[in-house]
Amino acid sequence: MGLDSYRFSISWPRILPKGKLSGGVNKAGIKYYNNLINELLANGIKPFVTLFHWDVPQALDTEYGSFLSPKIATQKGIIGITIACHWFVPHSNTPEDKGAAKRSLDFLYGWFMDPVVYGQYPNSMRAIVGRRLPKFTKEESAFIKGTYDFIGVNYYTTFYAINLPKSNITNPSYTTDSLATLTSDRNGVLIGPQAGSPWLHVYPKGFREVLLYTKFKYNNPVIYITENGD
Repeated sequence: MGLDSYRFSISWPRILPKGKLSGGVNKAGIKYYNNLINELLANGIKPFVTLFHWDVPQALDTEYGSFLSPKIATQKGIIGITIACHWFVPHSNTPEDKGAAKRSLDFLYGWFMDPVVYGQYPNSMRAIVGRRLPKFTKEESAFIKGTYDFIGVNYYTTFYAINLPKSNITNPSYTTDSLATLTSDRNGVLIGPQAGSPWLHVYPKGFREVLLYTKFKYNNPVIYITENGD
């Protein structure tokens, strides 16, 4: 394929089954990753390692609630956040559908990006969700703002966004709050060729739009493309 880098995850419990050095080290796990890294380097491929990919050792989760705990270790590494982001195209040129596309982006991407860049949730989320959306204290806002060294972007596809008029919904949720309906076709024409998965449609322009949006909306951060494909 001609690639010069390879991203993989090092499973925390595979190396430290009980979460800590004091609980013992799995030497077979270390050998596996050493062999993998050595083979990559021998073939001129740069390892790009994810140290945490949703696999907290059960022992730590039982001990202190893992990442639900407010206890955070002080460290000097380069820290980033990886976010899955689709792109959204207005289904029509009406102001309503343009607003739906913007809200969809706010609710999927801005939900995470706005707090770490600006210290608050997007205005659209605060206006629509209201009291159901937790509020940052001044201290929390100041603490979280700027807490990243890079942004990882996972992009796979793009959707058309259709405005959904606000109504009295009995059980409001994330899927209804954005006031948008998403679809992959417009007037019977798909937004792009269907990929291997039914929900995936190839739309390369959306990838470029996500990157440009991130650059200009979020102060030109360092960006790593951490996932992409069909």
